[in-house]
Amino acid sequence: MIRRHPTQYLTLLVPILGTVFAVTNCWLTVRWLGQSSDPEWTTINRENVVIIVRARSVTTASLLHSGDQLVSVNDETITHNFSVFRNFENTRPGTHYKVGILRDGRPYDLELVTQRFSPMFWAGAIIATSIVPLEYLVCSFLLVLFSDNNRRALLLAAALALTIPEVPLFSLNQAPTWAQLIMIVGRPLSYLSFPFYLHFSTIFPDPSPILKRLSSLAR
Repeated sequence: MIRRHPTQYLTLLVPILGTVFAVTNCWLTVRWLGQSSDPEWTTINRENVVIIVRARSVTTASLLHSGDQLVSVNDETITHNFSVFRNFENTRPGTHYKVGILRDGRPYDLELVTQRFSPMFWAGAIIATSIVPLEYLVCSFLLVLFSDNNRRALLLAAALALTIPEVPLFSLNQAPTWAQLIMIVGRPLSYLSFPFYLHFSTIFPDPSPILKRLSSLAR
């Protein structure tokens, strides 16, 4: 029977918690994809002014031009932190909406229709929130279980478990309370993957010269 060190059990909590965060993130993303729609244009913020940069269909491109300044959506004045995806959250495909723009200093009011997200968009979101985290989490679990309490292996396992790409499409306003708590706690914790990878790179395969000089950090 394989006897495991207590450190392995403690490290095992990291991929377990990472799995909870990844599943919640994936579920919220798929939920958002099913309940929202694509206005078929994107924007950038340039000096606190929201500019249309690209229309993704011929019909939309015939009305919205690159460089148009976005002023309002459905008669609501937009702010500099406007998000296309958040603004059309819970908007079903086929919904008519109005946008107010400025083009060469002249105001225009246009009526457009939201569309379903493209299969490519769906595939990208699903791969980023399910397939990629699954690969990292499986590797993390295997490293913990077969690490024989090797410090480097456990450190890499923790880093892999926290490498969970987040697709910030959805807002948490409409999410259940339990999902909000998981995302609020999980998001900042996932940022710890970078210092873990950085530390791993300084001790594998051998401690770096800097750590050799600072022997207390290499212990």
